[in-house]
Amino acid sequence: MKILIVTHTSNDIFIFNFIKWMKTYQPSWDVDVFEFYSNNKQTFDSSQYADVTAVPLSTNKLLRFQLPKLFSPFYVRHYLKKYLKGKHYDIIQCHWIIAPIVISSFMKDYCDRLFVTFWGGELNNTKSKFCRILHSKKLYFYYLTRFLKASDGIINSELWGKSCLNQFPFMKNKLYVGAFGSTPLEELYNLMDKETKSESKRKLGIPEHKITVLIGYSGKQLHQHIPIIQELSKNSGLKDTIHLLAPMTRDASQPYIEEVKCELNNSGYTYTLLSGVFLKDEDVARLRNATEITLQLSEFDGYSRSIIECLCAKSLMIYGSWLDNYTERLENDGFYALPVDSISDAVKKLAYIVNSHGFDIVQLQQNHEMGKGKNLWKICIKDWIAIYSNK
Repeated sequence: MKILIVTHTSNDIFIFNFIKWMKTYQPSWDVDVFEFYSNNKQTFDSSQYADVTAVPLSTNKLLRFQLPKLFSPFYVRHYLKKYLKGKHYDIIQCHWIIAPIVISSFMKDYCDRLFVTFWGGELNNTKSKFCRILHSKKLYFYYLTRFLKASDGIINSELWGKSCLNQFPFMKNKLYVGAFGSTPLEELYNLMDKETKSESKRKLGIPEHKITVLIGYSGKQLHQHIPIIQELSKNSGLKDTIHLLAPMTRDASQPYIEEVKCELNNSGYTYTLLSGVFLKDEDVARLRNATEITLQLSEFDGYSRSIIECLCAKSLMIYGSWLDNYTERLENDGFYALPVDSISDAVKKLAYIVNSHGFDIVQLQQNHEMGKGKNLWKICIKDWIAIYSNK
């Protein structure tokens, strides 16, 4: 089997583990990656990839700095088609269905089967620059419809698939159930058997007497780090009580990291900001164990395995009610979390919980138990392999 993964970057932790576990069960399969941009600031083991090809940076300053939002999808499309010329794959799998992908339905000509996987937010978020073509969401949907009709199927969760059919009923017989697993989750359960939250905090250099609050699980701006920090800055009563966690080890630009760091420095809160490193699974597990409250207040987001890791680590989650399918997914998985309608409401809820010690220990323990035996890569990857193998 020869497979091509088309995605934003090859060293995303989910892409990395997706290929790692696929190769664990199917070592003879060759997996190439075509990435939209190369993030060389994070080092990781790419030996499991047969080949990685990145879109080159344009030497044209107009394209790179003046009009990137307008022309970058077509720039990526050009190099993707150039890369595929003369090649043929058994499977082409597209992750994160953004503008460059939807205008590239020609991919079907270079494979036996073409699959797509949405990462959350592509359909319902109207503001994302990644899901617009020539600044138009309507144009994105026009090309997305053409692209889906050319594809052989969508691989996503069962619940997401049902939601997708409301917009794309013609995909009724092209839905496949598959989900990403979590390697840190297995590490997390092993770690929690031998290491307390206080011990994890100590090893990470976090004040043990403070309550740790995660304000975003990656470096993406969609997590709204800056609006959250600015809202927290208004509440001086929390500054001696909580410690902010901002892991920005993936999907973060250096200018944005510096902006977040500046806001944190001005906020009056103690904080831990991680950047420029590729966290190993055991590092992620320790960070999750050290997290006591998780703020999931992204503009838009899928039901991420990172969030599930936090829940399983007995972290109380406060999430935005605007996040698509979150309430239903949480209920289906038996997880307890608190919805809010705005960032302001989230900080008020956080202050109430911290000041009144309103942690429901029974509910948090239930979250911990509900995650056992689920969401592990060694289980989840079997669905993907079965789909790819069923010709």
